Amino acid sequence: MVMAMMGFMHLPVHAQESISSTMSLNKEVKKGRPLMEKYDGGVSFFIRLDLPVIDKAPKNYRKALTAVRDTVISKAMGLKWQKGDKNYKKLTAQLEKNVLDHLEEMIESMSDSERESYRPLFKWLIEYSGMLIESPEANPMVSDTPFFQYFLQKIEFIGNSWYTAQNLVFDSRTGQLLTIEDLLDMTTEHEDAITELMRKEFQKRHPDGTDYDYQVFPSASFEVSKEGLNFYIPTGEVVENQLEYIFLERSVLMPYVKKGSLLEQYWK
Repeated sequence: MVMAMMGFMHLPVHAQESISSTMSLNKEVKKGRPLMEKYDGGVSFFIRLDLPVIDKAPKNYRKALTAVRDTVISKAMGLKWQKGDKNYKKLTAQLEKNVLDHLEEMIESMSDSERESYRPLFKWLIEYSGMLIESPEANPMVSDTPFFQYFLQKIEFIGNSWYTAQNLVFDSRTGQLLTIEDLLDMTTEHEDAITELMRKEFQKRHPDGTDYDYQVFPSASFEVSKEGLNFYIPTGEVVENQLEYIFLERSVLMPYVKKGSLLEQYWK
């Protein structure tokens, strides 16, 4: 049985209105693949991604928003946006085919006895969700913020489980995806100093340590605000408490801000 629901709603874009629309997909697929039907395999998709509405955006933002959209799609789905695919039907069809092909190849590579043993693992759950941050502080189209920011989550279950969450920070003029090295002057000395600042904050909450201390480093995913940088620390959990956060105030990071960077411009 195939159950599907796909929606895409365009919203007008003006200074105080939304600059994104939602691509959503809720679908379970197992028909049409004999091996999957035989071994009770299948894929369930739950996708909800807020993506920029390019043609409704002010002209001076369209190039940057196009780059943001393409980067988000690539990070979330591992695919390139296809020209003319306004409702993302080609993309979702390609994602479905890729995942089903991969699952089918996995089943084909096993012997009959292995297929019986691993039968419960032939169910694949894929959940991708993401939000373009549009608060007045974070949206440069209604403020002087030089960044677009996008929060992306990915959860997959197939035998094992994987969870990732990251905040993507973009240059609002060009749509370039920014790394921490674009914002902070990450010499070895500076990186060590920032890492030490992060660890001190982390140790305040975990004086006895954790099994994910090694995740505390400045190359972690981060978000930008006027007050400072918030770093994402993955805990390894899937269902609950997947992330912790370490916030460093602007005042302690100012000595490490890269000269001429967007962060220097934002924090000046």
